[in-house]
Amino acid sequence: MWACAASADVSEARQWKPAPGRSAEMLKSAAEARAIHENAGASVFTGIDQNGNLHYVTTFPDWAAWAKFGTAMQSSKEWQAFWAKYDVANPNATNVATFYLDTPVVAKAQAVTAVYSWDIRNDVPGAFDTFMATAQQSVVIHTSLGGSPGINVDELGNVHYELSFDSWESWAKFNAALQKNAEWTALLKKANANPTAELVKVYLIDTYTGR
Repeated sequence: MWACAASADVSEARQWKPAPGRSAEMLKSAAEARAIHENAGASVFTGIDQNGNLHYVTTFPDWAAWAKFGTAMQSSKEWQAFWAKYDVANPNATNVATFYLDTPVVAKAQAVTAVYSWDIRNDVPGAFDTFMATAQQSVVIHTSLGGSPGINVDELGNVHYELSFDSWESWAKFNAALQKNAEWTALLKKANANPTAELVKVYLIDTYTGR
């Protein structure tokens, strides 16, 4: 939600689709929500993807901290006032997806992020472990080429692999170098020979600070 390091971070990631003509309202409310959540101790990421949807991610050191935060929000007068302020009968955005994520590898928080969502194949024995081993090898290669990778595992055991950069120009430069990288070519060839997951979605996200 991201120098790569082992981490026990956990996140709740929500995607919001704006109502027609109401993107500005959605972003305004996201900025207000972010201020409340950060004051309550959450780390918050907000970004806009290529379809104009908002990615709102709250991150915590562990699930116990996440649960404690949720309980605190239920009794927060500031949070209650936030919800009372917006018309729930005519919302400016609709929640279209929610993920609960464990993050063994954390990417840097930078201006832009590409997220590749993979569904792990249930019909292949050991698919998750094999895919995670490939993801870890990818982290080494991608880091050497200037990307900042992250690995996120959702509640269904699927993997969301992210790469962050300081600009889209850096992302393009990275991809050009990646196509010429012999280690990456060999890793892809090995993975594609016995696929253990299906790429189901790619998100290209501009970070939105709301400040």
